Amino acid sequence: MPEHLLSRLSSFDWLGSVALNPIGYALVGPPAGQIGVSETIYLAAATNAGVSLVVAVVPSIRHLHAAPGPVSAT
Repeated sequence: MPEHLLSRLSSFDWLGSVALNPIGYALVGPPAGQIGVSETIYLAAATNAGVSLVVAVVPSIRHLHAAPGPVSAT
């Protein structure tokens, strides 16, 4: 990945990982009250696994290749 895009990627990662947590907390409350905490956790785990599988089957994701590492100065 080009160096000038790393900060942009980091900001999207931060947004998804931390900044959206309050929205997730708000969304998980009603199902936990309706179907129970354990069932909500299982539902969230299944949703997470499903989304991960969908992302994994996208051809542009499956065909990513690692960039060559830095060349040693010695």
